[in-house]
Amino acid sequence: MMTGYSNQILQGFFKGENKIIPNSQWHEKVNNAQTQLESGSAIKYMVGYPQGSSPSFYILCDSEELMEHTKDWLNCALPRYYCQFARPCKTAEYDFEGVLLQHWPHGFLKVTVWGRESLGIDQAKYRMFLPEAMKQSQEALNRLITRYLSSPVINRQTSKPIGMLVKGFIDAYENHDHASMVEHYDSIASSEDIERRNKDTLKFMLLEAEEKWEQIIEFARQRNVSAQVISSGVSVAIMHAVISLSTASDKGINSFELDWPSMYERSIEFLPIFTKPPLFESEKQWKLWAVLVHLFKIEQGFDKAKPHLDEEWLNTLSEQDTSVNAVPVHVERKLDLTTQVHDKVSILFVLNYAQTCHESELIQIYEWLESVPISLKIELKQDCLYYRLWSKLEESALILYRL
Repeated sequence: MMTGYSNQILQGFFKGENKIIPNSQWHEKVNNAQTQLESGSAIKYMVGYPQGSSPSFYILCDSEELMEHTKDWLNCALPRYYCQFARPCKTAEYDFEGVLLQHWPHGFLKVTVWGRESLGIDQAKYRMFLPEAMKQSQEALNRLITRYLSSPVINRQTSKPIGMLVKGFIDAYENHDHASMVEHYDSIASSEDIERRNKDTLKFMLLEAEEKWEQIIEFARQRNVSAQVISSGVSVAIMHAVISLSTASDKGINSFELDWPSMYERSIEFLPIFTKPPLFESEKQWKLWAVLVHLFKIEQGFDKAKPHLDEEWLNTLSEQDTSVNAVPVHVERKLDLTTQVHDKVSILFVLNYAQTCHESELIQIYEWLESVPISLKIELKQDCLYYRLWSKLEESALILYRL
């Protein structure tokens, strides 16, 4: 017999867009959900299939910390051919999801099976694809829960999830709390749950907070950052370093007491970074970029910086004599995916662009590529060039999803 607890959740979940009638082929999902809810496991799941959408697994964890760990585990274990990454949800997309947030206010994870449109197949083929996709995804989820339940208790009481550590580090950076930054960074640096590129970003941010300008330049050269996908944290640290090394005091950026020629020599190797479409949060960061825009005569740069800066300061900057005859360069235009089509030429262009794009563009590019018809995707991945570029993009996208 159902407990009042599980009965309330089931009645709230299987209604409206997610209503399942007793004789439906999906009715077994109600029974499975009841079993899950009454299992006592710290990780439970149910299946929802809202009308007009694709079926999803709703993973419910006893705590936010366990949810973060489960997200990382799932994104390593899920069969990506059949389903999307696990997404943490703290708001309801559909009305029936509201009952989950009432009982799990820290949120839930959602794993959605690929829809027919994303796969580019007809209805008949999708009807064959869907049962296998559900089976494979559910088996992966069951294996994960079984491993969790059979693991020693000490392994369940793990340290903070990597996502929470990174958030703590960024909060400390924004609040100028150096001690907390160091504490979080030490924990992150010793973790195997975060890729080197993200560790490098945090190291750049820590070096910037410590004003270790020469070390930033040297580290940027070691990592060859101009040929990689970079985050704003990296670009801001490098900008801050090359400008700080070209002035006698912190007031140099406002008084324009800058050694323009030495700044040019010091920063020319990082020019590809400065021409990326900017995505900064503070006025100081925009000022750093504007100085380099003026130094390298980056066309349209002032137009992009103007809404974020004092007009008088910007006008004074534009009058500064840099004594540098640099060839004008352009701010890279952000890739407009609406102009691209799913053919081999366009896909190769997008893949090449993604190798050195800004971090903020990765997910949109990845989702566009995932929507390539499955037959074309399989064909392209048999080509070594496409496979290598696609794999690097998938790896970078996975890193972002895990955070």
